[in-house]
Amino acid sequence: MQSVDLTAANCRGASFKGAGMRNAILTYAVLEGVDLDSADLSHATGTRAIFSVANMNATNLSGATLQNADMSQANMPGAQLLATDLSSATLAGANLQGADLSGAILEYAYLGETCLTEAILVNTRLRGSDLRHVLLQNANLAGKDLTGVNFTEADLSGSDMSKAILTGTVFTNANVANALIPSSMYGMVTMWGKGCGGVAADDA
Repeated sequence: MQSVDLTAANCRGASFKGAGMRNAILTYAVLEGVDLDSADLSHATGTRAIFSVANMNATNLSGATLQNADMSQANMPGAQLLATDLSSATLAGANLQGADLSGAILEYAYLGETCLTEAILVNTRLRGSDLRHVLLQNANLAGKDLTGVNFTEADLSGSDMSKAILTGTVFTNANVANALIPSSMYGMVTMWGKGCGGVAADDA
């Protein structure tokens, strides 16, 4: 199935479990509820494709272009999303526990209520993203550009945000207990956040 072209195809509920779909063209495809367990979609193009409630356990999406894709409530634990372009995508309620998002572009994406526990976020771009209600406990966000990110009611407990850029970042009712934040934002975050016991300021 290498380089398969499914442009605007309706594949709702289909099984592609373990399929090799590297470089697949999935633009506008409807993949709602599909089984992509362990499939290889690396370098696929899926702009505005619909992957809602899909099973994407350990799916390889590295290098894929998924701008404006709908991945709402997709089950993606352990997925490989290295350098994946998810800008302006919707991942509301998705399970990305343990997923590798190294170098992924999530700018202006909507990730409300997404589980990112134990996700790898090295060089992940999050500027302008909506992370309301996300689970980001113990996340390494140090030095990241978090300009305009909305962390309303997110769980950021134990996270490292030292030297992060927090211009216009929203922490309304976020749980920042035991988080490490830039000293310039210490007063604001402890004022806005909840569960602030143990919040520490870095020396930036």
